[in-house]
Amino acid sequence: MKRLRRLAIGLSMLCFAGSLVSHVAVLQDADGTQVMSDMRGWYLLAFGWLAPLGGWLAVEWWANPLLVCSWVSLWRGDAKCALWWACFALALGMIFSLRSEFMTSTKPDWAQISGYQVGYWFWLASMAFAGCGSLACVRTESVLKEVTD
Repeated sequence: MKRLRRLAIGLSMLCFAGSLVSHVAVLQDADGTQVMSDMRGWYLLAFGWLAPLGGWLAVEWWANPLLVCSWVSLWRGDAKCALWWACFALALGMIFSLRSEFMTSTKPDWAQISGYQVGYWFWLASMAFAGCGSLACVRTESVLKEVTD
């Protein structure tokens, strides 16, 4: 059981690390020129919490602390709680795919999202691995409980 939890956390953290160093999205100005072509996950993690200060509510950024809560819960052995945290994180993370614009500065300047890159998919995969690993732990716990009863 401990191995399964560690595997789930490890795979999730590996995907999260991949998302930090990878490009997240392709952004274009209104005239079609590409802007912020080097936007990586670490940039969004570091500055995403500032979005409400610019008048933009970036609820998807809050998936990051929820994912960390999932890791901590899973590490402590509370797989059911970790599953809920991971599901909420994944739901918030998927909101980004519904956006058509992205704020590029606090002026605010807006750019059109014309595509998602591997960093975004790694980020979602990190939440999915946390959720699937938590679910596997919950199922394993229930099977072990049935066997011992």
